[in-house]
Amino acid sequence: MSVASLLSRCRFNTHGLVRTAKSKILLVLIICNYLSCIPTLKGQSNEKPNIIFILADDLGYGDTEPYGQKVLKTPNIARMAKEGMKFTDHYAGAPVCAPSRSTLMTGMHTGHTPIRGNRRDMFQGVEAMPHDVRTIAEMFKENSNYTTALFGRWHLGGVFSNSCPHQRGFDHSFGALSKFHKPPNTYYRPDLYKNGELYIVDENDKGAESVHVEDLITEKALQFIDKQSKGGTPFFLYMAYSLVHAPIEPIPGEVDYSDRDWPQEEKDFAHNVAGLDKYVGMFMEQLKKSGIDKNTLVIFTSDNGPHGEGHNPLFFDSNGPLKGIKRDLYEGGIRIPFIARWPGKIRPGTTNDHPSAFWDLMPTMAEIIDIEPPKQSDGISYLPALLGKKQQKHDYLYWEFKPGNPRQAIRKDDWKAIYFIQDGRFELYHLSDDIGEKRNLASEYPLVAEELFEMIQEAHDYNPRFPLTNTEKHIQVSAKNPNYLEYEDGTPYIPIGPNICWSRITTEADQALGQYDKYFKKLAENGGNYTRIWLSAPLWEVEQKKASGFDLGKTDYLLDSLVNLASKYSIKIKFCLENFRQLTDRPAPFEGSVPFDKPIYSKVYGGPLENMEQFFATKEGKELFLSRMHWFSNRYATNPTVFGWELWNEINSVKATKKVVLDWTREMLIEAKQAFPRQLVMQSLGSFDSKDKASIYKQYMALEDNEILQVHRYLDPGAELEVAKGAMDILAADATRELLSYDHDRPVIVSEVGAVEAHHAGPSKLYEKDTKGVLLHDLLFAPFFSGAAGPGQSWHWHHYIDRHNLWWHFGRFKEAIKGIDPITEDFTPLFLEDQNFRIYILKGKSTTLIWCRDIKSGWRQELLEGKEAKKIKDIHLDLSLLGLEKGTKIDFYLPWSDKWQKGGTVAAGSINLPDFKRSIVVKISN
Repeated sequence: MSVASLLSRCRFNTHGLVRTAKSKILLVLIICNYLSCIPTLKGQSNEKPNIIFILADDLGYGDTEPYGQKVLKTPNIARMAKEGMKFTDHYAGAPVCAPSRSTLMTGMHTGHTPIRGNRRDMFQGVEAMPHDVRTIAEMFKENSNYTTALFGRWHLGGVFSNSCPHQRGFDHSFGALSKFHKPPNTYYRPDLYKNGELYIVDENDKGAESVHVEDLITEKALQFIDKQSKGGTPFFLYMAYSLVHAPIEPIPGEVDYSDRDWPQEEKDFAHNVAGLDKYVGMFMEQLKKSGIDKNTLVIFTSDNGPHGEGHNPLFFDSNGPLKGIKRDLYEGGIRIPFIARWPGKIRPGTTNDHPSAFWDLMPTMAEIIDIEPPKQSDGISYLPALLGKKQQKHDYLYWEFKPGNPRQAIRKDDWKAIYFIQDGRFELYHLSDDIGEKRNLASEYPLVAEELFEMIQEAHDYNPRFPLTNTEKHIQVSAKNPNYLEYEDGTPYIPIGPNICWSRITTEADQALGQYDKYFKKLAENGGNYTRIWLSAPLWEVEQKKASGFDLGKTDYLLDSLVNLASKYSIKIKFCLENFRQLTDRPAPFEGSVPFDKPIYSKVYGGPLENMEQFFATKEGKELFLSRMHWFSNRYATNPTVFGWELWNEINSVKATKKVVLDWTREMLIEAKQAFPRQLVMQSLGSFDSKDKASIYKQYMALEDNEILQVHRYLDPGAELEVAKGAMDILAADATRELLSYDHDRPVIVSEVGAVEAHHAGPSKLYEKDTKGVLLHDLLFAPFFSGAAGPGQSWHWHHYIDRHNLWWHFGRFKEAIKGIDPITEDFTPLFLEDQNFRIYILKGKSTTLIWCRDIKSGWRQELLEGKEAKKIKDIHLDLSLLGLEKGTKIDFYLPWSDKWQKGGTVAAGSINLPDFKRSIVVKISN
């Protein structure tokens, strides 16, 4: 009710009352008393404003009309900008989800905030947000009468983390705790959480797709607003959408793009943007309907730059004039749309170029509700900017991001610097002249570069959970002795571990990662430091739907999690880039295996190629492989956890001309070294089990850029070569000697070895009986003691090693070579055999290592004939050919009982062996 209408109802002479000051005071008191009795709209107190913070996911700077979008229509977002203020220089907290939201909730930039990356652990029970760090919701609850609510995605702690929304200050929460719940079909998931309790969307249960989650959480949020408007306290509503994050599943909006001549994925993306815009309009409508529109501040923004996961961000110019996308610290990865609307407070249709960021939200909210923000905050309130008043500026804005090449960025005034830690690159841009960051000015303005570099260092506080730098070192071929490997500081590296190329029991991400955690833990506990992963296996494959259509989401979560697990256990990974042999669509050859075809490259299935020959011989085919290689290079080329890159698994098995494939390998090895300059590159061939393989191996091993000479060999009763049907130690040693005989001064690795049914028709049935690991022991020891750079790298990790819990064999090998430096020793491999033993000798400069294998206790005797290995007693070993001096010190290691026996000596060129079973290691100090 207006004052004029109130006065018109007064039953006294107002003309007379206002003639004296006393009368004026009396009138004011009467009016104030009357107004105090009038209920506020819908019963809600209007002393403090309601606040709605709408967060889109992966929406680019240029995806909406207010920021220059010419194709996609966003009428509601445009109307919001027309009725409010558009910020041109607002920044997300980070270029990906979790750390960006962490800065938003804590008011701390990524140099300080506790969550600095998308880390799987925080969704599996590890506390994500330490309780000595306050959230913005806790600030509201501890200092005001605000009701706090979160609808949508939290992404800062899983159900067991003690850091769910209801534990961090939110009175009401409904939505997903992270994007990693299953099923992966995010927008039709059945599992949500309401105030910390599991909430099943019945309509989506058991694979049904009836209710789009974004519809459901919007409905719940609007109900919350309606309820609060009818007598509740003022509220802070954090509306965290998953749109337009992948997967790109269309949701109806106010604009229909179905008839456009666009790729389907771009139509779907356009509909997602339209759906997001529709939701913004629904909020505006609800506020007016509830009568609280004029007392509500609404902010709309995005958590980082545009993604390229399942669609092309360039198609709609999603980053506008900016360089980079999600995961970049260039402007396109972190500068975001930001629109604020507050009727009667914010002047409509205004634009503000104040540089601000997510960590400013906390102090801004604190100023609005008239409290002090937590001291932890790095932010500055932008309330003055919203109200058109003089605004305090930041000394600088800071970001950091580790995946790929760890990097830090800083903006001070119009200067922007990015420091790439791994390769030391420093880039400097002046944004007012170069918003697209095209001209690096670091060399032209060295003093500015130096100042910003110092500020970058000062802004970062070390976080052990998210270290920017890695103490791990890359692996390289030894400069002193090219037959062996070393860390880049010259320390010897002997790769110990099996192939664990994919999960043989699941393709479900979290289950598979849990399984790998178990594998890596067991391997590391037994001295292991190496494994091999097939990137083309369905579990890891990022190129599944179409040629060169890479799924960055899978890389961001699944592969990064795998690499982090390996790093956690100090295990190096050799990645194999491809394994397909045809462009058909055949299933895996047997249970637990993977397909060896790639139909998405075939024209029959919508791909670009007619056959495999085109893949290897044409520019178009080569570009497919190069784009794949560079995809992984951009992500992992500087990561020291990665041992190296294998172009192809058993390249000679593909259906293409031999010369074409050889020439392709020669070309791609060069390309690979350019893509992965700090990691090893190599090629692999099929099992060396026939005579014709000798010439093939010689050709490939002669390629200069093939940095490691790899050989595959299996115990195969269907093999042409007799050696491949015999004793495991002989077949592995023979393969090693074959490659060493090529005399290329490069490390030799038996990179696949095991036992199979005839002609590789599946895992050998011998494994069922080999519960003690007789085969595994021999394939580990024989290659190294024959001159290889490491032990044999076994296959059948699931059917055999883990099934019988044989991980301890890796520890026994590690113990047998304890303290040995093969680089310095410069071993010469020798071999002796008599009626009792096969004797493998490594004669070094200061140490001679010998592995003696009992001939009478091999796999035939123990596994086929069922004969238990007998204890060997009273053996004198003649080593006169070594020229050992009398009294030379000797130690013995018994790998089957894990015992050392020290104190032996040489007498008359021979030594007395202690009692042992199957094999013994002799260590002689020369």
